[in-house]
Amino acid sequence: MKLIVGALAVVLLAGCSSVSSLEEGNPEFSASTTKEPAKYAKCLMPKWQEINAATTSTETETGYRLLLNLDYVGASALANIDRSGSGSQVRVYKSSAIMGGGKWGETARSCL
Repeated sequence: MKLIVGALAVVLLAGCSSVSSLEEGNPEFSASTTKEPAKYAKCLMPKWQEINAATTSTETETGYRLLLNLDYVGASALANIDRSGSGSQVRVYKSSAIMGGGKWGETARSCL
């Protein structure tokens, strides 16, 4: 039982470090919008789920985070949608482990 709990903890920590490593690089897409974070996330979430159903959305202190985790790869695409003035600042990061070039940025742009 201790082994299973330990293995689960390692997997969870590895996922967290993958997200932070995505954010260390330059975003594939970055823009400001007049939409509130919740409204923007509501537009982007189904578009990302069409690309990959494994996309999840989490509310943060400053807005929303959309995250795609792929089996055996971990965090592969990330959208940070943060409140900025009366709208939002959007930053999309993509791991080199996923294919598809600008799909993530293109869908983010379409919700502006």
